[in-house]
Amino acid sequence: MLIENTLTEMVKADKIRETLRGHIDRSYRMAGASNVLKWVSNDRCIPNDIMLDLLRYGMVNAVTVATTRIVEREETDRFIEEYKKNRANRSAEEIAEERYEMRAAFGPDQTVVNILTGERTEI
Repeated sequence: MLIENTLTEMVKADKIRETLRGHIDRSYRMAGASNVLKWVSNDRCIPNDIMLDLLRYGMVNAVTVATTRIVEREETDRFIEEYKKNRANRSAEEIAEERYEMRAAFGPDQTVVNILTGERTEI
């Protein structure tokens, strides 16, 4: 029974590895010589949880995981700063539409907190 379970796990690992290899071929690319793995579709870093899976199955090395994580955090920080800037520049119409959608989603007399900006909206 132990040998059978071990073989089953090995087959599963091989199938996962093959699936990941296919994803790498189609979806990921190395960003130059920087050891950073990025999505082909949007040129953004692969999230760390996926990188850890790729590492676990021997598809990437620890240096690639670490450097991709550093660049991913930098990308996220830039995105959040841009998001905050864009929110500060919303038109009155965009703000009204957002409040309408919040009211529809959460109901009246609620406070909605934007977790990125800390902004509290009474609806």
